This record gives sequence, structure tokens and C-alpha cells, in this order.
Amino acid sequence: MKIFVLSFIVFITLKVSSNNSIKLWGNTFIKNECIRNDESVSDFLEFHYSKIKITDYFCDTITVNVQQIGAKGDGITDDWAVIEKAVVNLDKLGGGILFFPNGTYIVKNAISLKSKIIFRGESKYTTIIKASNESLDNVFGQGYPLYKHWKKSRLVGGTIDRLKKPDFLTNYSEEEAFITGGMAGYAVTNIKIENLTIDGNKNNRSENKVNLRGLSSSPFLGGEAVVSSSGGRAVVSGFFGGDSGFSIEPRTVEGVFDIGDLVQGEESGATMIVQDKKADDAYQMLIRFDAVSHSFVRNCIIKNSVFTALSIYNYSNNNSIDSNEFFDNNKRGTDFTWGRMNIFVEFDARKNIISNNTVNGGLGYSIFVQSTGGMNYDTHILNNKVFHPGADGIRVGNETSNSSIINSKIIGNTVVGANGEGAVGIRVIHYGEGVVSKAEISNNLVKNCIYGILLQGRVGDSRIFDNFVICSEKVNIASTALLKGNRIFNNSIKEN
Repeated sequence: MKIFVLSFIVFITLKVSSNNSIKLWGNTFIKNECIRNDESVSDFLEFHYSKIKITDYFCDTITVNVQQIGAKGDGITDDWAVIEKAVVNLDKLGGGILFFPNGTYIVKNAISLKSKIIFRGESKYTTIIKASNESLDNVFGQGYPLYKHWKKSRLVGGTIDRLKKPDFLTNYSEEEAFITGGMAGYAVTNIKIENLTIDGNKNNRSENKVNLRGLSSSPFLGGEAVVSSSGGRAVVSGFFGGDSGFSIEPRTVEGVFDIGDLVQGEESGATMIVQDKKADDAYQMLIRFDAVSHSFVRNCIIKNSVFTALSIYNYSNNNSIDSNEFFDNNKRGTDFTWGRMNIFVEFDARKNIISNNTVNGGLGYSIFVQSTGGMNYDTHILNNKVFHPGADGIRVGNETSNSSIINSKIIGNTVVGANGEGAVGIRVIHYGEGVVSKAEISNNLVKNCIYGILLQGRVGDSRIFDNFVICSEKVNIASTALLKGNRIFNNSIKEN
């Protein structure tokens, strides 16, 4: 592995020559040719159910030390601009390692996720990336990374959806769309985040209030610039039907958007009086995987989030969240009370593995898998330890959804002390037109919870076996499932 000592703090404009070299940071780089390695994570974990392969392109021929290009890591200076520029430039090189020596790196905005980049700390205990007191954003990953492409799609008369190709006009097949991931072919792949403490600094931050609510004259457009009568300017990032409001991208906000302001879209001409400002829980997470596939978060400490700590969302496939420590996540007293999970998987996210993590506390579900927005299948929840969750320890399913969840595996986990009102150690539940089917719950230890293990609603062809349930306050193991084919057998129960 080549390590380039980068002595220049000022970023130099990229110059690409005919021999595929790039002039950057005062050095000449050759663009990466990445090495492919298919890793079968299920085999690695010694479970032999449906295998989930994560295609891993190792792009470690270039290592950039963030302190050698201007990041301070002093716990005071906002290092986001330096880190973000390094991400952009490594992306142009085809990937590489962004190395963080010991220190505390303050970031006001989210660090963008780009393909084939490894974010690596010197030590997960002493290398800290921390949200600033003023941050309205995530630490890693933008809330709505596709907002820039919505405008591009309109210019060609196309749309953005899961099957669309990057031309916004023609479609992938279902198989191609799954392999590609993301929407309109815009997916980030082969990221690694490892050996870091990621600190949301929740006690010093207010909830983001970037969701502007009101009745608009006509629909606003995703990705368009908007201005306010108080002199604010921003870009629409999350679009909710046009007539009930929208979110603005934190990194684009200049000036003020106040209640009572007239807001106008520069492209649509739509206007709206801001009647209220709400939080958007797509922001103020610690890690947001939106259209991210074949990627890893490993050996990190993930703490002090305002909202959900880690989200796998929006056509994110074949990811591994392994051997991390989650604690003290979710902020009390926010107006927005949803978005209080440690690990959240939803919106057509498939073949993701959550394994060997330790989760302490939190105000909501510790590990939550649902299918709002599209079918979820082959989520494996393996060998995690969950202590004192605010709600269910592990929850698979929706209160109401038309999409199904297939082939979830909840195996070898420990859940202790799910004592919130109505909390369940492990719950599989579904209502609406969708179903949960072929779930397996086995070899788990559930102890000192209000309820132990429950199947509820439209759940079928699922099995609960070889579990140990100890001292549940009300029910140890039960099923009120409405569908056929469920089996409960060979479990060990110890009463109070």
C-alpha cells in the first residue's frame, strides 16, 4: 500500500491527463484500479441460511491523513469543509482511505458518502467525529442525497424511481435495479466506516426545524432554490406533496426562515406562508445510509444522537453493521417524537446484516425493521446484545403497511430489560395488506422484559424455537398471528 505524505493544506484544482493521472495536493496520483473481493457474510458468521454476499472493492492504494491537509481535530475548529473536500477529491481519484488520527473533529454539516471510500480512525476510543452545537445535519450521510438529481430529471422530462436509469427515461429490469441499488441508478457502494467514535452531541443541540409547514399556492419542486421574506435562501431537499410543506437541505441554508415568512420557489414560482416549523428525522442522525449498498460500519462507538443513530434506507442493499457499540442515543424533550431508534432499516432495503453489536439504552426501538415504501427481505439480525431499550428490543414489522417483510432471521441475540410501557424483547408484527412471512427467531436470550417474544397480526410461516426466555413480567412467548404456518417449539422458559 502506498501512503502519500500530503504537505499542502490548500486543495489544488484537479488536472486529468491522458495517462489517467491526476494532480492533487501537490502530488501526482494514478486513478485507482480497485480489487474486488466477494465476501459471504453469512458464512463468516457461521450461519448457513440464505447467503448475503457483499461485493467489496478494496480501494486502499491511496491514504489521505486529514490532519496533513488542514483538519485540526482539536475539538473546537469546524473541520467539515476540509473533510468534505477530501471526500470529493478521493471520489475523483476512484476511492481511497481517509485516515483520522486521534483527535476530536467537529463537523457542522454531514460528511458526504462517496463510493469506494474508507473512513478509518486511529482508535475508536480516541478518534472522535462530533456534530457541532449548531449542526442541523447528520454526521455521515445526507438526509436526501438525490435532491440535486430531481432538477436534472425535470430538464429531460424524466422521473426518478427505483427502476429508472441515470438518463431518467429508460428502465432497469427488477434484477438490474436490485444489483444497482438506489434510485435512477444513483447508488453509493463500497463504503467503510470503521474505528471511530461518532458523537451526535445531543445535549448541546436543538432539533433541526428544517421542515417548513404551510399551504402552498402550487407544488414546490424537489431540488429547487427557495427564498424567504426574511432574507433566507435554501434548496428543497425533502418534498411532501407540495401542499403541506417541504424540508430544506441544512448545508444550503443561508439566512433565516421564520414562521410567518412568505417563501417562494425560484423554479416553480410556488408560494407558501410558513405556518409552522417541524423537525425532519432524516437529519440529526449519526449515520444515514440512503441508497447505499455493499458497505460496512464496523468497530465504531455510536452515541448521543438527537434522532435515530443509524438508518439503512431507500433501496440500500447488502450492507453489514457489525461489532459496534451504541449508547445513550435519542434526545428527550423534542417536539418530534418519532425517529428514536438505534438501528432502523426500511423503505425497500434488502439483504442487510446487523450483527455483533451492543446497544445500550435509547428512547425507542433498539433494532427496528419495517417495510414502509417497499418490500423488505433477508434482513439478518445476529448475535447482538441489547440492554434496557426504551421500547421493543428487536422489532420486525409495521403497524400498517401494504408491503411485506420476507425471510427475516433473528438469531443468537440477547435482549435484557425492555421495560417501557408495552415493551417486548423480540416482536414480529404486521397489519395492513402486507405480511411478515418466513421469519425465524431462534437461539435468543430474552430476560426481564415486560413481554418476551410475540408474533402479532399478519404473520405466517414463521418459527420460534430454541430460545431462552427468563422472567417476563406478563407473557414469555405468545402468538396472536392471523395467518397459518407458524410454529413455536423447543423453547426454554423460566417464570418469575
